Amino acid sequence: MEHTVNFYPLLVVTLLAVAVPVVLQRLRVPIIAGEILAGIIVGPTVFDLLGGDPNPWLEFLKLFGFVYLMFLSGLEIDFDLLAGQTESKVEKGLKRLTGTPLKAGLLFFSLTLVLSMGCSLWLIWEGYGRDLVIMSLIFSTTSLGVVMPVLKERELTFTDLGQYILVASVVGDFATVFLVSAYVTVYTAGLSFEVMLILVLLAATFLVYRLAHVSRRHLPLERLVEELSHATGQLDIRGSLALAVVFIALAQGLGVEVILGAFLAGAIVSLLSEEHGSELRPKLNALGYGFFIPIFFIMVGVDFDIQALMDSPEGLAAVPIFIFIAFAVKMLAAFVYRLRFSWREVIGIGSLTSARLSLIIAVAAVGVNLGALSEAMNSAIILLSLVTVVLAPLIFNRLIPAAPHSRNHIIIAGSPPQARVLAQRLAERREPVIVVTANPTFVEEALKAGIDTIQVEPGEHAKGLAKARPDEATALVCMLEDEDALELLAPKARRELGIPTVIAYVQDRERAERLRSQGVKIVDPTFSLIVILEAMVRHPQAFSLLTDFDTERDVRVVRMSNPSLEGRRLGEVTLPGDALVLVVDRDAELVIPRGGTQLYRGDLLTLVGSPDAVDLAAEKLTAPS
Repeated sequence: MEHTVNFYPLLVVTLLAVAVPVVLQRLRVPIIAGEILAGIIVGPTVFDLLGGDPNPWLEFLKLFGFVYLMFLSGLEIDFDLLAGQTESKVEKGLKRLTGTPLKAGLLFFSLTLVLSMGCSLWLIWEGYGRDLVIMSLIFSTTSLGVVMPVLKERELTFTDLGQYILVASVVGDFATVFLVSAYVTVYTAGLSFEVMLILVLLAATFLVYRLAHVSRRHLPLERLVEELSHATGQLDIRGSLALAVVFIALAQGLGVEVILGAFLAGAIVSLLSEEHGSELRPKLNALGYGFFIPIFFIMVGVDFDIQALMDSPEGLAAVPIFIFIAFAVKMLAAFVYRLRFSWREVIGIGSLTSARLSLIIAVAAVGVNLGALSEAMNSAIILLSLVTVVLAPLIFNRLIPAAPHSRNHIIIAGSPPQARVLAQRLAERREPVIVVTANPTFVEEALKAGIDTIQVEPGEHAKGLAKARPDEATALVCMLEDEDALELLAPKARRELGIPTVIAYVQDRERAERLRSQGVKIVDPTFSLIVILEAMVRHPQAFSLLTDFDTERDVRVVRMSNPSLEGRRLGEVTLPGDALVLVVDRDAELVIPRGGTQLYRGDLLTLVGSPDAVDLAAEKLTAPS
C-alpha cells in the first residue's frame, strides 16, 4: 500500500525559515533566536499549526540539521589561530599564564568548568538537575556563532582582545563537544573497552586528513576537484557532505555520540580548505543555514514544552537561577584575563562568552536523551539560551564601543628602494600612505611627493608606528632591513595594534615561517619573482592587466553593499568599461571569481581596470540601492 507523504508541516516550517530573517532584518536579535520563537508560536504551545502527530520527515530533517550544525561548528575552527600563537619572551610570573591566547583560553575554560561543577552540585542538591557532568557542561558552553559576528562588527577580530576572545570560544566549543561525547560513551557503555573507541574516531580523523593532504599534493586530484566543483558537478560539496555522513555513521557504529563525528568531519574540511581559498565554506554555510539548520531550530521551538515548564515550580524557579549562573561562571573565570586587559575589557570578555545558543541546546538535547534532564529543565535551558544571546552582545557592545575611526590608510615601515617605489605608486593612485623611516633621504623624497612621513631614529620604528594612527590603518608593509626588528614589529602590529593586514618583506625562510604562523603575510623576494615570471609565461594576457605600463591601470578593493546585487551572479552584472573583479574576499576566504560566482553584501572585491572604469564600478557595487 502506497504511503502518502504529508508536505504541509514542511511547508509551514520552510515558510517560517524565509519569514524570520525578513522580520528580524532591522532588529538586533539573532536569527536563530527568532527561529526558536517562531517554532514556539506554530507549535502546540500556541497555535499548533503542524498537527498533533510527529512528522517523521521533519524529525529526520531536525536530526540532520542538528548534526549538520555540529559539522559547521567544526568547520568554524581556525587551527592557525590555535597553533600559530607564540609567547612573548619578556613576560614573567603570573602573566605567563596568559602569555598566548591558547594558554589563556585553556585556563579560562578550565576555571569555567570548575565553577560550573560547583554551581551544578548546588543545583542538583536543590532538585534542579539530575546529572553533574551534563549540567556542568551546559554552563561551560560558549556560542562561537554569536561571538564571531560581534567581533567582526566591532572590527576587533584581529586585535589582541579579539584574538583572546576568539580562541577562548574555539577552545570552549571543541572541549565541550569532546567531553560530552566521551561522557555519553562512558554513561552508556561504562568504563569498558568501548570507551577507547573514541580514540579510534580521533585516529580516523588524523588518517583521513593526512591521506587527503598527501593526495591533493601528489596525485592529480586538485585539478579534478576544481573542474568538478562548478555547475552540476559540485564535487567539493558532495565530498564534504559524504565525509560528514561517513564520520557520523562511523561514530554511530563505534557507539560514540554522533555530534563528535560530525564535528571532526567539519574540522577536517576546515584544515583542508584553509590551505586553498575557495567557495567551499560559503557553499556549505549556505546549504546549512539556508535549509537544514533553520528546520532544527524551528523544531526546537515546536518541541518546546512550555506546559511542562509552567506545571513545574522547579522549572519556573530555575530560569532566573540558570541565567544568573550562566553569566556568573563566565564573569568569574574571565578574571584570569585581568593579567593582560583592563577591568572593562575583562567584564566584556565575560559577558560576550556568556552567549550560549547552538551548543547548549545540543548538550541539553543529549541530556534529555540520556534521561539526565527533564523536559521542564530542558525548556528552562532553551529560555536561558534565548536570553543570553540577546543580553550578552548588548552588554559587550556597551562596554567595548566600536572603533571611532574607519580604516583608510596604508603604513609603510622601512626604506629600501622597493619601499620608495611602492609609496610613490600608491600615492599616484590616491591611496593615503604614511611612511615610517629612519632614512632622511627617503623622508625628503616622500615629503616632496606629498606623502605623510614620520622620521624615527634607527631601530625605533615601533615608536613611529604608534604615531602613524595604526587604529585607522588598513594594512602595514614591513620592509625593515633589520629582520630581527621586523620579526618583533610585524606580529605586534597585528595583535596589539589591531592592523588587519600585515605584510612582511622577508628573505630568511625560517623567519618567514614563524611570521606566517602568527598571521603575517609574507613576501619572499626570490620565490615571488619566480611566481611572477611563471604567471607572465603561462598567462601573458591576463598578467598584462597589472603590468602594462603603456596603459594606466588602477587596482582597488571595495566592499559590496548594493542590496540590488545581493545573490546575483557575477556574469549577470555588467561592470563599466574594462573593469574586472580579480578576487573576492568573503569571510577571510579568497575566491577566484567566475561567471557563476554569487555576490553577497560584505564581500571585499578587488577591482582592476582604467581609473575611470574602476571609479564607476566601485560606485555601482557600493550604491545604497
